[in-house]
Amino acid sequence: MPNIKKLERENKTFRIEYIFQENNEKILFIAPCYSGKTSLLKYIYLLLLKKEIYPLYIYSKYIVKTKYFEEDLKKCFKEQYNGDFNVWNGLPVYVLIDDYTHSVNDKFIHYLRENLNCNKIIITIEEDEYLAFFRDFPEFSNFKKFQLRPFNSQQRETIVKKWLTLKDENIDLDFYNKVDIFEEKINNIISSQFILSPYPTNILLILQTLEMKTDMQITSYGYCYYTLILNYFAKNGINIDDGGKIDAMLNFLSELSFDIFKTKKEYTKKQYNTFKDKYAKKFFIDDGLIKRLENGDYPMLRIKDDKSIKFDQEFIYYYFLGKVLSEKITKEDIEYFCENIHQKINMYIIVFIIHHSKNMELIDEIILRCMMIFDEINEATYLKDETHNFVDQLDMPKIIMNTESIEKNRLDERSLQDEINEELEDYEDSNDNINNELYRGMKFSEVLGQILKNRSGSFEKNKVKEIVNSIIELRLKNNYVLFEICKDKDFEKYITQTLKEFFKTNRSKKITDKQAKKFIKKLIEAISVGGSIGFINHASFLIYAENIIDSLEYIVENHKQPSREIILFLTSIRQGFKESHLHKLEMMVKQYEKDKNFFAKTILSYSIQHYLNTHQIDEKIELNVCKVLLLPKINRSADRLLKCLERNKIEK
Repeated sequence: MPNIKKLERENKTFRIEYIFQENNEKILFIAPCYSGKTSLLKYIYLLLLKKEIYPLYIYSKYIVKTKYFEEDLKKCFKEQYNGDFNVWNGLPVYVLIDDYTHSVNDKFIHYLRENLNCNKIIITIEEDEYLAFFRDFPEFSNFKKFQLRPFNSQQRETIVKKWLTLKDENIDLDFYNKVDIFEEKINNIISSQFILSPYPTNILLILQTLEMKTDMQITSYGYCYYTLILNYFAKNGINIDDGGKIDAMLNFLSELSFDIFKTKKEYTKKQYNTFKDKYAKKFFIDDGLIKRLENGDYPMLRIKDDKSIKFDQEFIYYYFLGKVLSEKITKEDIEYFCENIHQKINMYIIVFIIHHSKNMELIDEIILRCMMIFDEINEATYLKDETHNFVDQLDMPKIIMNTESIEKNRLDERSLQDEINEELEDYEDSNDNINNELYRGMKFSEVLGQILKNRSGSFEKNKVKEIVNSIIELRLKNNYVLFEICKDKDFEKYITQTLKEFFKTNRSKKITDKQAKKFIKKLIEAISVGGSIGFINHASFLIYAENIIDSLEYIVENHKQPSREIILFLTSIRQGFKESHLHKLEMMVKQYEKDKNFFAKTILSYSIQHYLNTHQIDEKIELNVCKVLLLPKINRSADRLLKCLERNKIEK
């Protein structure tokens, strides 16, 4: 089902059945291009037919600027039904209007209301169209307004699971590992709402493309973007089998993207017209093709207020700009992009250049920059000498395993991740010029992770090794900075002062100095543990690439160092927890106990418990894992049944 929410920003999702409520006589669905508006109306159409209600579907472009509404309605009726229009009009009428635009006569809605026995009017409209022309439109004032939002993490997981079960209905032990891998690929391609919104059509095209054989001149992720672009061409009536036309379109868009990039500011319609004139003198292209890019059903170029022009989807701009820069990039460009990687636009440009080339100069520059960040700071090792200053014996629960189903745990995890992602997006959008070493380090490691996943099969082993270890080093240096913050007395004073301020404004709550001190100690411990788990798990995601997974022990340097060893172990189980992993886990736990590396053992235990909460593994192996980590064996089904029986007993 689509992700339907009210126009006002709120988290509540509405089911389609909501539109049948009596107080929703007029519905307006607002969403961007390619978000599923037409599919939604078609679904509603079929739903109504099943209820023996006969709706009329109207595509707005067929009724633009007309005064003869009745004739147009009768024409639509004849295309959809065999019967008498007047008899139909005597029934409760549902009218579904798709892709409403400002070209439609302003009086059309009024006509429907006054001249038809109209029970409900349901309209879809493109977001830009609504904001530009209809925000204060009187006829829409009494419409209930909803948005089709992009899929959140939970919905993306659902669609991936359905995709996988279409090919094989038998869910094996490694099913959730496969789901994770596909989810990660989708998230890497989407990058952010800024690049490509995760609407169902985009997600399904990505899933389909990932299983296709790709052009070796472009990465598999780059091929996904290329497929999405070809889909735009097809939707605009351009035959994708016509190599000449496609080549002309690709070249035009490449040259245009580079012209926009060189402008370094808003690209005006005047500049665009000048570009087209120059382009026509230099290259052959049919004017009709350009018009389809500008005015097709799914335009790739948007002219805003007849002044500025931009690509309809950001990924199209970055795809073609990356293609051009992969051939034209200079040393000065590389230095600028790396120096300003804290600005999202530069990070995306680097990633898209990598999709089109194996530019070793660029990759070497990125790796060098990674090594320079926190140059004088050590990696977090999780050795006893490093952690005992602020963690002697963690006063935290030993067990985070629970009796909830794997599905429920994964649902909760993704719900939390959505909240975090939303906050991060808002923070980054409002602080686009964040420029500190910690943030820059995060962006460099993300770029290197993209390079590894896309190009590890075409780089020499030493280069792959360098990239993997640069990612790990950067993550663990960030982790070490966290340790330094947690040991800093000024940080403790800051938390203490914040706590005092809280209780000043909440006088109903009281706390003693002893309780406050204990709370602050536990909070700092939680930050150190939670932050460390975040760093190593993110590192394991970044260095995971299918074609190098079996060679990681050779690739990862110092892999006996606890922090690196845990990252290596968590990466190795991404394809499934096997018998060999159990033996490795036993060795790690014994070694940490022998060396009294209590912190490392805790991080390892929490990470594995989280894995067991969200993945299915062989029961015998799971039992032995619990023995190794001194955990109780959980029978999720039995425990949930006992809880249910206990709850019923209490209610009685």
